[in-house]
Amino acid sequence: MENRGGLNIDYIEGFKLEEKGFKRYYKAIKHVLNATEIESTARTMIDKSTGIDLTAKIQGRCVGVSLRVRNKDYNSFTLNRHESDKHSEINKWTNKRTNNIKPAYHLQIAPTKNGVKVWRINIDAFSLFIKRQINASSLNSFYNSRLKCYEFPNRIVSEVAGVTVFELNNSFT
Repeated sequence: MENRGGLNIDYIEGFKLEEKGFKRYYKAIKHVLNATEIESTARTMIDKSTGIDLTAKIQGRCVGVSLRVRNKDYNSFTLNRHESDKHSEINKWTNKRTNNIKPAYHLQIAPTKNGVKVWRINIDAFSLFIKRQINASSLNSFYNSRLKCYEFPNRIVSEVAGVTVFELNNSFT
């Protein structure tokens, strides 16, 4: 399969990394979602079609979650591809939630010196921020052309609705 753009790895390697990350960070994922159960959907039809890498049972409801595992903490989270690309995560996140399956949360996980950092993004809430940036013609200020993705630094989005960052110790890895 093809590369996701920029310095990103190809899809096959991405699937493997997500699967390994799911296993390694299982306790952290459950904790930050406050989920009673989680289950990997890596490489399944739902993952390939919708980007849902795992499902979580939260307050009795089954919720789809996208997962990004990084090799280190960059103090930001990223959304792949420019909005002009039909497969852009910006477009997926800002589309209205319909009967079509779409992740409710996005987790980005990276190891740190003392444990793990997890970004939990409520997609519907954060999509309002994205839409405001589009309406103000400011979205491209977040675009990193070298990586071919939108990069949202913690210092800018830490107070945005739907963004929560957890720094967990090694007991969660």
